[in-house]
Amino acid sequence: MMAVTCFLGSFMNWIRGNFYWLQSIQIAAQPMVIMSILMGVTTGLPPAEDPFASAMFNSLKRFASVAAIGLIEGLGTARQHFHSSMLVDHPGNNALVTGQTIDAVHGLGEFPHRVHEQAVVMKSADLYLVMAGVALALLPVIPVLPVRNYPPWSTTPPLGAKGRHICHP
Repeated sequence: MMAVTCFLGSFMNWIRGNFYWLQSIQIAAQPMVIMSILMGVTTGLPPAEDPFASAMFNSLKRFASVAAIGLIEGLGTARQHFHSSMLVDHPGNNALVTGQTIDAVHGLGEFPHRVHEQAVVMKSADLYLVMAGVALALLPVIPVLPVRNYPPWSTTPPLGAKGRHICHP
């Protein structure tokens, strides 16, 4: 659901009302993603091992949030600069060809504001596509990940644990 909303968000008309239904789908999809990961990590654990599972889950979640913020900010800044450059070059080149000036067509005072708005919209569309790609790329990884990593001092998995195990000798 997350990948679908990101993909649809990159191809929609950029009107505020169009985002409400996509955001409502994401409101339902985000807890589903987190709960499935949390259930995969904690399934079959005895209560004594809860602190280890909590630490593993929270550290992975925090690392992923830092990596995502870095990706979004870095890529977003680069794409916004790219789109700003293209948007500024296009009217300048066309004005020279047609003999019109930018000031005569739209007014030079509002031109930077319009360029900034359009660059932000184009950047958002690019980021939606990247996030959809990341979500789809990570889906095949989920079945091959181990259910639980045990601490080094544990020679056998705890009783009642389910799934594949990676035990350290």
